[in-house]
Amino acid sequence: MKTPLLREFLQNPMTGPEIEARSFAIIDSESPARAGFPEDQWEIVRRLIHTTGDETLAPLVRLSSDAISSGIDALKKGAPIYADSNMIRSGLSVARLREVFPGYDREKILCHVADNDVAELAVEKGVPRSLLAIRKARESLHGGIVVFGNAPVALLELNRMIVEEGIRPALVIAMPVGFVHVVESKEELMSLGIPFIAVTGRRGGSPLAVAALHAICTRASAPLPQSEQRQATLAPPPSPEENSISEKDRDAFYHVLHTRRDVRAEFTGAPIPDEKLRRILEAAHAAPSVGFMQPWDFIIIRDREIRARLLEGFQAVREREALKFEGEKREAYLRLKLQGILECSLCILVTFDPSRHGPVVLGTSAQSDMDRFSCVCAIQNLWLAARAENIGLGWVSLVDPSLLRSEIGIPEPIEPIALLCLGPVEKFQPRPDLERAGWLSRLPLDQVIHEGRW
Repeated sequence: MKTPLLREFLQNPMTGPEIEARSFAIIDSESPARAGFPEDQWEIVRRLIHTTGDETLAPLVRLSSDAISSGIDALKKGAPIYADSNMIRSGLSVARLREVFPGYDREKILCHVADNDVAELAVEKGVPRSLLAIRKARESLHGGIVVFGNAPVALLELNRMIVEEGIRPALVIAMPVGFVHVVESKEELMSLGIPFIAVTGRRGGSPLAVAALHAICTRASAPLPQSEQRQATLAPPPSPEENSISEKDRDAFYHVLHTRRDVRAEFTGAPIPDEKLRRILEAAHAAPSVGFMQPWDFIIIRDREIRARLLEGFQAVREREALKFEGEKREAYLRLKLQGILECSLCILVTFDPSRHGPVVLGTSAQSDMDRFSCVCAIQNLWLAARAENIGLGWVSLVDPSLLRSEIGIPEPIEPIALLCLGPVEKFQPRPDLERAGWLSRLPLDQVIHEGRW
């Protein structure tokens, strides 16, 4: 009778971690050049090979240069994780995640593909559940980790959100598997400048996607090499003067700036989370002001009856303004959507207090309107912060200040400056509304730059 192989194993037993280490050593020995990957990336690729037992996978793996660092940063902040399948949600180890960020639990791993409302709407619309599921998770995608091992259509939808709505995940693990839309969904993602780990071609699957994120966890929780530990211990903390902006942060800022829109028609009506609204207002309050007078106040208007009366006032002013245009121009004007007063989640009225900190304000002797201009700086800060939070904002200028004063109870000498509509949106348009409508075009930059003299 043949001796079972287990008997031989038990003569020289190995623990699970020892088996894993031996497996990694075999993979390293059979890939002497490590397929051309840097050391940190090779750790991810090796884990994928280990998961499949297939060394031919290595040439198909792609990682952006910032994938590992961005993924580690997100994990250390406890960023939400969205999975395109419950297999991934179940396969991810909460214990491994907690080694990086103790606050992780199963609830921070999101998957809506089996939700009843998603399933019913998918049948009604005739689309895959994965498409509607990722839309439902929209608020958790920006700055989060998004993991695909199954659904290429969901990846296509994320790509659209990145392009049209400015969603920027911290890391996308793109490993959907199959034959339809699989290859092109990955290729599109890799062209968008988002941190990614992908298996190109038709191959992929949930086990690979889980393995990739586990590998990031392992690297994130590993202790620094002794030399790096010593350097970190000896290095002095950076001084305020050394708080330079990284290229990644710079690019994110310009992305926010260039994709900011004056939103009118795209509001969903969904509420703005309190913590987001607070961050947006903190950004507005951090604006520069002449003489550091900070002459602004922010009045949050949620009452729909008040907003309805403001809308009536808007309509009256719009009718008067329409008479200033003639013929086709008037018709084009009347087709424009110029407000979202009732469609938005809430309005904010920015006011100006000329008396704040006394009758004399440093810096206003030559230009007396500098104090009002300071309020505009706060509005711009607020606008950009809203865009960074994926909150739409529209400035409604066709409301009479006297109506704002009476409806909101603004005392003298306070002046209403800007009525702003805010809320989550279906999407951010690729170009400004007036430009898309053919009202006007953006001027070339060189036309408005002058050297030395007018």
